[in-house]
Order: sequence, then C-alpha cells, then structure tokens
Amino acid sequence: MAGFLLCRPRVARLRHPQLTLTGFIVCALILHVPRQLLYANVDLTGVDSPSRSFNIFVKQDTNLSTRNVLLTGGIDHPFEEASTTLVELLNEIGVESVVTTDVAEAVEELATADLFTIYACRWRMLDETPAEPGSVYELPEQNAETIENFVEDGGSLLGLHTACICFDTWYEYKQLLGGVWRQDRSFHPPHGRVEVRPVDNGPRILEGISAFKLDDEIYHDLDIAPDTRVLLEGRVPDGVWQPIAWTREVGDGRVFYDALGHDGVSLQHPDHARLLRQGVRWLLKEEG
Repeated sequence: MAGFLLCRPRVARLRHPQLTLTGFIVCALILHVPRQLLYANVDLTGVDSPSRSFNIFVKQDTNLSTRNVLLTGGIDHPFEEASTTLVELLNEIGVESVVTTDVAEAVEELATADLFTIYACRWRMLDETPAEPGSVYELPEQNAETIENFVEDGGSLLGLHTACICFDTWYEYKQLLGGVWRQDRSFHPPHGRVEVRPVDNGPRILEGISAFKLDDEIYHDLDIAPDTRVLLEGRVPDGVWQPIAWTREVGDGRVFYDALGHDGVSLQHPDHARLLRQGVRWLLKEEG
C-alpha cells in the first residue's frame, strides 16, 4: 500500500478496532487521491507500544521508488513531532517512509525496504523505573539476525540519536551500528546549546558543512567500534569533544549514525538537515 504513511502494529489482525477502522478509511481515500501527494493521519491510541498516542500528519510523494522503514517511539523524547519532520525531510530527496512503533512490524517490513531507520528507545531499562507500560524491551535473536542480514545483503541503516541506546542484549549491535550507549558510563548533559565540528573531510556526506551550533544533546562516552569512521564531534560549551556521527560499511550495506536529533527543531536546523540528506544519499549510494 505504497504512498501513505503507514503507522501500525498489525491493523489486519483486528486487535484494535478503532485503529483498523481508521486504516480502512485511509486506504479508501488512497483510491481517490492523485499520485503526487497524500496526507495521512494515523492514531495509535490504545496500541500496545511505548507511545500511548502517536498521531502523524504528513505529506508524501506517492510516486517514489526508494522505501524507508522508520522504527520510532519510546520515552523521554518527542518522537511524534520529530518523526513527522524526518519523514518530510526524507520525502524531499525521494524517499517514502513506512512508520511503525513496533519492532517486529519493522523487521517484517524490511523484506521490501531499501533503508531502515532506527529512531526509538527500545532497551531493558535495568537501571531505571519504566515511565510507560511497554517501554522495557529485549530484541529477539531472530529479529537481530534479520536486521543484520538486511544490511549485509546491501540494505542501508540510518541510526538517529537514541538508536545507540536500543537493543542492549544484542551484543553484536555495536559492530553493526558502529557504537552504542553503555549504561555504566554513557550520559548526556541537559538539552541545550551545543557545538558541532567536522573531523573527516573524506565522505561527500560533509560537503558544504562546516562547524555549526544548535540546540540538542551531546551523548558522552559511547562505546565505539575501533574501525568506525567518525565524521563529526560535538560538545557542550567548553566541554570535551565527543564523537557524534560516523559511517561504516557492513558486508554489501552501509551504516550512518547521527547522535543529534533530540527533537524536530534539531532535524530542521539547516546544517543538520543537510547532513541527514547527504547521509541518506550516501547510504543509498546516490552521492554522485
């Protein structure tokens, strides 16, 4: 059902009649909407996911060949607003997105995807009291294998911000993503003004990007794989520079991680938006 923003888990199973009815209405409208543009408004109220309510209203070009699966949702972040911004940004460069808050659903959608974006909070939360039902998560081994095979076989993986916190029982995740959060050492200062600078002039990802400032969070003391190619460093004013963006190649696929992106305002910053657009083009081997 290409051409609209699909937010579910599994509407076809009729476990959530209100969501299913909404899905049917959206599907019916698709038959009467021109191919160029389509608006979708999907309500996940009552769905078993860390996002109790997840409404997205976006415009997407319905005649695109590049398909992104966006896994989002979780605690302590405005994922609803930020995911909307991200979908619109990717659509501008020819990428259509399917959005879900359900990991199993996202993994299933990879069968027909070019790009997998992880922009969510999904981990065991062993040192915290879960703020929302369903926040605690442990990735099944079969799903981990599917994600790894997707990248190794030529798929692209975009990790944004909280992606490094996810899947803490998947010990190979560090080698796939390039770096992860460690509960015993990683942290971030409060959200605020931060400084960013390029440290590698090689990839086209950084073309036209120099040092810039924005409001965001800087993750500190991430556990980074030694063969990761760090592109950007960031710091709070007068703080210690931290690696915050990098690339790696895994099998026939590519990985780009960007630790910025706490909210939609960060994603809309001109330099950050340019970084994301060029990063996705690099992932899809369209960098020219």
